[in-house]
Amino acid sequence: MSTLRVDSIKRLGAASADSDSISIAGDGNVTIKGDIGHVLQTVHYEHYDRQVVNLNNYYYWGQSGTYDVSITTKQNNSIIYLNTRIFGEPSNHNCLGRLYVATNSGSYSIMKTTDLTTNGHFMFQPYETNYSSTPHQGTFHTLLDTSSLTAGTKISFRLQVGHSGNMTFNDSVSTANESAPSNITLQELNGANTVINRVGTTNGVL
Repeated sequence: MSTLRVDSIKRLGAASADSDSISIAGDGNVTIKGDIGHVLQTVHYEHYDRQVVNLNNYYYWGQSGTYDVSITTKQNNSIIYLNTRIFGEPSNHNCLGRLYVATNSGSYSIMKTTDLTTNGHFMFQPYETNYSSTPHQGTFHTLLDTSSLTAGTKISFRLQVGHSGNMTFNDSVSTANESAPSNITLQELNGANTVINRVGTTNGVL
């Protein structure tokens, strides 16, 4: 068996030494630049059971650990795509979903959102008067600017029930009127060809 030892591999005719290349660092981390392996990995969590989460508490898509809803980066300077679908019913109007993020099982911080006093990432349900048997499906998706993180970073997520009321996930407040699962999908994208454009004043991280 023979072994090829290199520091980097570059496409013939690449525009520069830094484009369309694969670099191998001394610690073994691999950096891919160019249109190579855009989606590096996908992790999906789906929860089918009825669960009531009280105001200012957290939902973990059926996982038991505080840091279990997570993705661990495979590449330096990658970008994380988050897409969540929440089915359920709040007990009051103006009930907000707030997403929190932590790296390497450290402290949780709210993800980037508006800089207003009553902020969140999405409403669990539009304003209505029947908070008993009318569940709703809400979605939220975004890119997290994790480009400063290195390979092997564990990124964990949780969802807070915020502002007003409790939240019944995957069912209506009155048991078993209508039910469906909630889920979250996390993808690691190649940061070399992913661009994030944000406008306005924000609060939170990543």
